[in-house]
Amino acid sequence: MPDATLAAALDVLGPAPEPRYLPPCQRARAIGSDTQVIVNATEGITVEYRGAPLPGEPGTPFEGRATTGPGGTLVLEGSREPGVYGLQLTLQGHRAEGTFVLAPERALPLPVGWGLFAPLHALWDDLSPAHGDVATLGRLATRVEAAGGVFTATLPLLPRFLEPARVAGRAVAYEPSPYAPVSRVFWDEMLVAAGFVDAAPTGPYVEPGEVWRAAWPKLVDAAQPHRAETEAWLAADPERAAYAAFRGEGDEVRRLTYGWAQMQAHARMEALGAQHPLLLDLPLGTHGLGFDVTRHPERFLEGLSVGAPPDALFAGRQGWGFPPMDLPRAGEDGFAHLRRCLELHMAVATVLRVDHVAWLHRLYCIPAGHEPTDGVYLAQPAWVTESLYGILTLLSERHDCAVVGEDLGTVPPEVREAMTAAGLARSWVLELELGMAEPAPVPPGCLASPNTHDLPLFAAWWAGEDVALFRSIGLLDAAAEAEALEGRAAERERLVERLGLPELAGPAEVLDAALEWLAASPAGAVMVSLEDLWLETRPQNVPGTSSSDRPNWRGRAARPVDALGELVPSSRAPRVLSEPA
Repeated sequence: MPDATLAAALDVLGPAPEPRYLPPCQRARAIGSDTQVIVNATEGITVEYRGAPLPGEPGTPFEGRATTGPGGTLVLEGSREPGVYGLQLTLQGHRAEGTFVLAPERALPLPVGWGLFAPLHALWDDLSPAHGDVATLGRLATRVEAAGGVFTATLPLLPRFLEPARVAGRAVAYEPSPYAPVSRVFWDEMLVAAGFVDAAPTGPYVEPGEVWRAAWPKLVDAAQPHRAETEAWLAADPERAAYAAFRGEGDEVRRLTYGWAQMQAHARMEALGAQHPLLLDLPLGTHGLGFDVTRHPERFLEGLSVGAPPDALFAGRQGWGFPPMDLPRAGEDGFAHLRRCLELHMAVATVLRVDHVAWLHRLYCIPAGHEPTDGVYLAQPAWVTESLYGILTLLSERHDCAVVGEDLGTVPPEVREAMTAAGLARSWVLELELGMAEPAPVPPGCLASPNTHDLPLFAAWWAGEDVALFRSIGLLDAAAEAEALEGRAAERERLVERLGLPELAGPAEVLDAALEWLAASPAGAVMVSLEDLWLETRPQNVPGTSSSDRPNWRGRAARPVDALGELVPSSRAPRVLSEPA
């Protein structure tokens, strides 16, 4: 690592924090009916304490006196509900403040069975021909459940910059990626807007921005009669009002329309989650000029950008252009913002997928003005990591929602050890493991799948179309392409042999057998992409490229939801029986 890179990162982080009696947040432990926290003090110190649940948390205030034990342990007498609490101490003539999380040891396990994955933008039918909305997702989920599936999964359902905008005098470009959301505490307005558009796109792609522009006049008209209701909904929460003002950009009609769309999206997502088991995806961060960063800049590390080093998913280093959260600072209020992000999703979902789960421990960051190759790992203090796992297990139990961590690629072993201890399901992906020198066994209780949204669909993987694509856009040279194709042939051979299939087996037969094999594995759940069911080859995303360079996040399903044929479970593996359209 160049010295200049380290110096730039340290300059952003600032000086090390001063020692304190209590960390900003910690994970407390239940000791019988009492609660144990850790104080940075020697044994035998008398402490007066008082505390109360943080805003929005259950529980009652408490107070008492205790003496520190070995290692600074302090037992707070009396039973209390799981939750997040504020704590004040008086000891040795000093006052100390912090927060603590009292949570179950483990998150809920994944539902056992199979689930179907489909991007919202890819879905369409006669009732929503342009782009999927809440109702379209519900109609797909109904089919999945009728076939015996235990969840329907999709990409992040968070708001995006679907039209150019101006934020603090700066121009913001159109960005359809669901992994660069405007906010992680509000829903995507397209969940409501898409249903207003009757015209269907032509060809294999849908442009979300065009759908948004077509829907906008109808959204405006729909919002106007509900001004009083919308204003009351916005006034009930300062963050709602601030979000609507942010999206309104000083225009009253825009503010009201975005507010009404959010009110509708919240109500419809709550209803959808009550009716159908969903797997929702929490992305790693938010757009650098989005609402979350603009509203609360103190919660983010301006001057650093999140990225990724080379790994099994992508051979190059990547810079994603959004700032990391300042997690130690976020702990000062018990991670209120992160809890709100998680609550939004877990109150609705049956399973929450946490993208790049290693961020609970460390995060690859790139100082401003440096190349992605000149990044540093920003390690989190132990109290941050332990508190965040506690929040995940707390909300898992509170909302009856399992948690799966995306632990693919470059992940240190302590991440997977902590996930297992906290009951977070791991991820296992067939296409990735076949490319490893020593494929890892399927972990018990994990979420297993043939691929992910960042990998080629199975038929494309089988034919090596992803390798040819990387060559065509300059991510591989001729020698690397030849080597990759040779490796792919060996991977196909190993897979066919493992599944006990004839040498000449084709992709449809191999995929069916692979899903059966995964279903019989120790995995908790098996997830398959909707588009794999008819052997689609067009990727939804190509890592290392942007949505301005490639038609990423625009692929339109070849079949409408209402013409998928009969979805039936084959063990835990779904298949489409009708012929491809």
